[in-house]
Amino acid sequence: MKQAPLIVAAGGINAAGRTSGHRGYQRLVFPHLPAGAVDATMQDLAVRMGLGELWRDDAAAARRRVLDGTLVRDASKERPWLAERPVRSAALLPRGFDPGALYPSRNHPAGIRMTVYAMADALASLGLSWDGVCRLVGPDRVAVYAGSSIGQVDSASMTTLVQQSMAGKRVSTKLLPLSFPEMPADFINGYILHSIGRTGASLGACASFLYNLQQGVQDIQSGRALVAVIGGAEAPVEPPVLDGFAAMGALATTDKLPLGDDGQPDYRRACQPFGRSAGFVLGESAQVLILMADELALELGANVLGMVADVFVHADGAKKSITEPGIGNHISMLKAAALARSLLDGRGSLYVHAHGTGTPLNCATEAAILQAVAEMLGTARLAVTSIKPFVGHSLGTAAGDQIAAALGAWRHGWVPGITTIDQVAESAAGTSLDVLTEAREIGAAEAVIVNAKGFGGNNASAVLLGPEPTLARLAARYGEARLVDYRRRLEGTLHRIADADDNACQGKEAVRYQPGGGVDHDHGRVRVDADGLHVDGYGQPIALPDGEALRAYFGGGR
Repeated sequence: MKQAPLIVAAGGINAAGRTSGHRGYQRLVFPHLPAGAVDATMQDLAVRMGLGELWRDDAAAARRRVLDGTLVRDASKERPWLAERPVRSAALLPRGFDPGALYPSRNHPAGIRMTVYAMADALASLGLSWDGVCRLVGPDRVAVYAGSSIGQVDSASMTTLVQQSMAGKRVSTKLLPLSFPEMPADFINGYILHSIGRTGASLGACASFLYNLQQGVQDIQSGRALVAVIGGAEAPVEPPVLDGFAAMGALATTDKLPLGDDGQPDYRRACQPFGRSAGFVLGESAQVLILMADELALELGANVLGMVADVFVHADGAKKSITEPGIGNHISMLKAAALARSLLDGRGSLYVHAHGTGTPLNCATEAAILQAVAEMLGTARLAVTSIKPFVGHSLGTAAGDQIAAALGAWRHGWVPGITTIDQVAESAAGTSLDVLTEAREIGAAEAVIVNAKGFGGNNASAVLLGPEPTLARLAARYGEARLVDYRRRLEGTLHRIADADDNACQGKEAVRYQPGGGVDHDHGRVRVDADGLHVDGYGQPIALPDGEALRAYFGGGR
């Protein structure tokens, strides 16, 4: 391994709010935070939801509106077509927030609008000039991996394309390309970062975010990239998607929900993983991580949020039904547990961000897997949580939501609990699993395993280390003197991050969206010399392959 992949920025948006500044995470643990942090996050959400004037005039009323319009809720108030269906719970973006209003979004699908916002939020979280980063990094040493597991399926994309075509009506030129599942990466490259490096979207149903994370991690570990942007965006609360999952019996229907004090269905408690498990709840989300090679991060003074130790991906093998779970997640999770055990070496603890969708089958199968993990780790009580009761299941982006919550917990000290369940299900009770039913202080947890399972036999599990154990390892590798210099550079980065967070809380955030020129048919922007391939506008040359490694492999012959 040439370099370690450090997480140096996280941005995004889901039903809890924006990811930068850990604001979305804070919405999950309000009762355990200082009043000042709660007020700032409430203000951020109020401004985002169009309640800024109300916040100034009547903060108490604004607070009530914020609480009512975030997290999992009765979404029929915001999508009238849901009132006619047996499923009404969903985790929509904060009520009233449209990321497309922050840039010239024209007729972009919801998932693309969310992608553009998430990338801008990640850049704000970075605290460094992106252009400055690129001046130090060769243009082919930046990688972008981002996608959507189901593509774009709203009125600005696939849904209208199919409807118009079937009806024999005119089809817009943009409907088909905007529906492609790799569009999040394409928009990040073409309209935001102008990257010409490695790119793509690895699709693995609900494990897609970790599939893309694995690509970025491997690029940095091998030295192919120094910076990797990992993203995902899903806007699945649309009739075709909801009806499809409902037909499978996968969603929590109104008749299965617990009742509130008023005797009516409690839509907020629809998702109950490791509890009653009546089904899952669809959620909207876009999440972006920026990874950086450790040496570059130290040189730039990047804010180290954690480290991705590795990501393990496995298929299920033989199946009777394409949607049923198989052996693959056992393998990915046990590999993750073995790596975590080796890294911690008995000196620290870890917990698990489970896939935890809230379906009965997931409850039983994932509990069995987690029990095997606990036995491998030799722990009497393995702490397990899921955040889908708060932000729903954002399908391919779900692991991005989980990672954002894990990074927030390392910063603020609390792991969100599964507050929607009254008691732990029999399959998870009486075992070595400690299913968190309320938020808990993270204590000495140095690592977290993030798990994801997807239809079709797609399974991925990632091991993340927290910022403190990561910095300790960097000090051991590079020496304490190098870390002293790094901390000096870090001070300016933290100031810029704090300023960006304060501005966002007041609604003063800027979205980087820069459409460029078209194809240069005479290739005037590209030239080759002894140093490599030069592209106008990019500071470093691109090294050209010489075949030396391949020749050496075959003994130097031709």
